[in-house]
Amino acid sequence: MVRAGVAHFSEHQLMQLSGGGAAFMGLESGAAKGMGKLVSAYYRGMDSGVKAGKFPEIPSALAYCYSEKKHVEGYANVYVPRVVNAETPVIMFLHGYGGSFGFYLHYFATLFPKSVVLCPAYGVSMARVPDRYLSECLGECSRVLGLKVAKPVLVGLSAGGNGGFRHYARCGGDYKGYVCMVSYPPKDVLNVLTEAQVSKVRIIAGGNESFVRRGLLARRARYLKLGGDSVRVVKGKGHFLMLEDEETTRSWLMDAVQGLEVD
Repeated sequence: MVRAGVAHFSEHQLMQLSGGGAAFMGLESGAAKGMGKLVSAYYRGMDSGVKAGKFPEIPSALAYCYSEKKHVEGYANVYVPRVVNAETPVIMFLHGYGGSFGFYLHYFATLFPKSVVLCPAYGVSMARVPDRYLSECLGECSRVLGLKVAKPVLVGLSAGGNGGFRHYARCGGDYKGYVCMVSYPPKDVLNVLTEAQVSKVRIIAGGNESFVRRGLLARRARYLKLGGDSVRVVKGKGHFLMLEDEETTRSWLMDAVQGLEVD
């Protein structure tokens, strides 16, 4: 149903299919319906801004993500501010399970309008995205802009949060730091991350997440000796924290990303 939906519906319509789009992101049926309403509301606001000329229309990457054929080229949507130079901040965002939805780019571009925002697409999930794929994405961005872009802050969401930790553990020197949203460090990176890398990790999650309630996030954070300021748990919120409590999430992201950019 997803592949047919991608072919015949807009992203906004897809997310309205009884919470179907939310289910593809790994949520249970009850949570999926609630999240579907939140995303639909966000898309309505986003579409209004596009129609009013406040933001350019974002090409959908979902057909690419759900294509059954093997791609020979990568895909990324990129937000470019009006003024770009070698000092312009850069954010590399890794999507979670369900593919690269356009509202992710809008969310970060409206929060960081003076930054370059890269949203590469990689199939249904970025849990195991290859290092080379992300490196080539950054290189292609530099080529198109005609300058070597600044070292990015890496941001991973959900399954992309796990994949982001794995990528950051192997290629931490390529980034100013790592921001993990609604996910936690997978076991396979715990003994790989260096002290210097860990010092530039930031994590945010909802208190209703199962991995938070079971104490998994707290145990992994203690193992890595992550400081109290590095991990934020928002009580009463769940997996789609970025829209469940948009004000808190945006405020935290602003502090986390800008803090890493100046370190």
